[in-house]
Amino acid sequence: MYGITPPPYYGIWTVWKELALFPKLIFLSVFILSIYSLWTAIATVVRLRGLADTSQEEDGLGKNALVALRKRCVKIHQINGILFYLFGFVLFLSLQLAYINTPESNRPLDELITHNFIRVFVFGANVFFLFAVIHLALWFASSRIDGYASKLNAPKPELPFP
Repeated sequence: MYGITPPPYYGIWTVWKELALFPKLIFLSVFILSIYSLWTAIATVVRLRGLADTSQEEDGLGKNALVALRKRCVKIHQINGILFYLFGFVLFLSLQLAYINTPESNRPLDELITHNFIRVFVFGANVFFLFAVIHLALWFASSRIDGYASKLNAPKPELPFP
């Protein structure tokens, strides 16, 4: 379309050099949270398997561990919410700045604006993918916790968001 070539791949590495500081910080924050969420999901499964091997006499120990695992998931959920709002703020700020161009450029204006939009959309798509990873990891961990809680007849956790 009019000589505009999109990046060959839509990975964040294709536009990383062109991103401003705040989008880079948001991406790194969400990436770190996604790694931590995956680690939490794995640690939850390992911990619950260890608790399943214990005898019924240690029921209080199992409930305490269950409460600790629930608190960890709720904290990650809250951090995820804050990062989502910050991401939305930075994304819409970046969309507004897509129309700002340097006057010394010899490329056509529509090509520059389109390139800026592609950069912002690649950033947004990658961050949304990481939010999906975080959501799936939290869903998996909380479903395992709820399953173990039903075995112990413990009440289901209250989430801070509806």
